[in-house]
Amino acid sequence: MKKTFSSKKSAFSLIELSIVLIIIGLLIAGITGGASLIKSSELRSVMSEAKSYQVAVNSFYTQYDSYPGDTAISVGNNSTFTGNRNNQIQYAIDNGLLNGTAAAGFEGIDAWQDLRDIGAIDLNLTFGSGSAISLATAAATTFTPITNIPGSKIKGGGWAFDYNISSLQNVVVLTGKTKSVTPGALAADTTLVNNHFNNAGTANSSALACASATPAATDTDPYCTASGPNFPGGLAPFDTPASNAAFEVLSAPDAYSIDSKVDDGKANSGTVLAVNTRAVNVANNCSGSEPASYSTNPGTTTAGSYDKYQTPNGNKKVCALSFSVNI
Repeated sequence: MKKTFSSKKSAFSLIELSIVLIIIGLLIAGITGGASLIKSSELRSVMSEAKSYQVAVNSFYTQYDSYPGDTAISVGNNSTFTGNRNNQIQYAIDNGLLNGTAAAGFEGIDAWQDLRDIGAIDLNLTFGSGSAISLATAAATTFTPITNIPGSKIKGGGWAFDYNISSLQNVVVLTGKTKSVTPGALAADTTLVNNHFNNAGTANSSALACASATPAATDTDPYCTASGPNFPGGLAPFDTPASNAAFEVLSAPDAYSIDSKVDDGKANSGTVLAVNTRAVNVANNCSGSEPASYSTNPGTTTAGSYDKYQTPNGNKKVCALSFSVNI
């Protein structure tokens, strides 16, 4: 007798397929949601870090009646470089002191040593002689997050001090590895936020006087008037981005998110300020930054509104960000 065999082909039922698809959807949603939570946590950490450094500066000022880095007082054994005591935590200066002798150096980096010496921060940063970076130097120098400056929860980010003579703020700047800078006075290529520039895009030597006195007759700064500064929207940065020594570490949407939570949400006003780091093209910058167009219409320009974060740049990292630590 011939035997016949039949085989059944098994397959997933519609219910089983639906369950599988639901599980896959939940996994995707969980991964996406997790990434969003991580990003939110990083941004909150930036705000917390900036606040903690403001508190540390306040503590130092309360104790020594001067700012860290800028003080002429030796507060510990770690730092032999002292500042010029002008109440400005300048990133780089040419009139500091090394063991009582005039020396150029990095006042804004030495501030971290002073804060560590009084116990306001607990960080192990590398400075000194030999292969380590010296804070009293006339040489072009860069600083690296975690190694030479405090790191941030933002990948590749770190913190350094500077003074912005446009906004008249001592600031702590969220930056990447800083660009190479040769210490000097308030001039081009010596600061993180690069202070104030005239409408020709060159350093304005009388910008500091503009804040309190009549500018020089040769001053071409359109916002430096005989009655003092007259910047659009108040005292606002007006810079040449390519000369800034900070390095971009945030996207414009993330920078806007931070600014809108702790300040006014405007890139160039308030206590949180955008720092443009590239050419004048807004496609590469944190906010509108075309110097030539600012001189004629600072409110809105073809290169983008000066006070708006360039959120259309999306996830591209185009921003450094400064936070006021003024007392």
